[in-house]
Amino acid sequence: MLPEARSIRNATPRPFTDYRESYGLRRTTSFAELTADITLRQELEQLYDHDVDKLEWSGGTFAGDYPDYAMNDGGAAQPPGGQRRLHPAP
Repeated sequence: MLPEARSIRNATPRPFTDYRESYGLRRTTSFAELTADITLRQELEQLYDHDVDKLEWSGGTFAGDYPDYAMNDGGAAQPPGGQRRLHPAP
């Protein structure tokens, strides 16, 4: 195996909370802050041993509650006030 492939294979992704912080957002301190969906929250707590800092970026991105304009069909929806923050799909 090439050394580059080995290093990628052994890489550990940073927690979702680290990515939030790197974008200037407040760190999520609990699964309750991430989602209001009680069933999803309980499943995440069980899966990640009640430690939100173990949650990977992809899990946090798809499990979190977001306004409609933040996670949509390429930016067609707009935030309150009409200012578009995401670019429309090409």
